[in-house]
Amino acid sequence: MRPFLAVSSDADPAEYPELVEHLRSHRGNIVSQIASLQQIVDFIDMKLEEGRLRQDCTNEMQKNASGTMNGHPNPKAVSPVQMNYFSRSSI
Repeated sequence: MRPFLAVSSDADPAEYPELVEHLRSHRGNIVSQIASLQQIVDFIDMKLEEGRLRQDCTNEMQKNASGTMNGHPNPKAVSPVQMNYFSRSSI
């Protein structure tokens, strides 16, 4: 970029074909870097979304463990001893 800055703004670019080619090459490199950086940003976004979904699942699992499932209380486990309180005929 510095060689181009040294040229006056009214100069005809055709008078500096090497500088024009250098600028086009530089532009191509920057476009390539932008594309590479966009891939990285997309990857980061994907990982953040996966983490958000995992966090949502973890929160749901914690809610389930605390006694609710989809807004309804979880049924409590009944031990075999407690089941013996009921006769077979009433089941």
